[in-house]
Amino acid sequence: MEYRKEKDTIYLRIDRGEDVLETIKSISKKEDVKAGYFQGIGACGRVVISTYLAEKSEYSDHTISGMIEMVSLLGNISAWL
Repeated sequence: MEYRKEKDTIYLRIDRGEDVLETIKSISKKEDVKAGYFQGIGACGRVVISTYLAEKSEYSDHTISGMIEMVSLLGNISAWL
């Protein structure tokens, strides 16, 4: 993983085999990010997709492996202040 910070923006490159969300969380904690958003593109070897089952009020996880192209990665960062 490599990253650089320019003003209020952090540019992050995640290496093969690294967990995307854990890497974003660790950089956010290290740089004391309290609120923000992230976006990205790339490829993954394994993803877990969750489906919300309203009738059961729970999520069902589905794991997919192989060469997976991530055409859009979007999310929010928030921390208890």
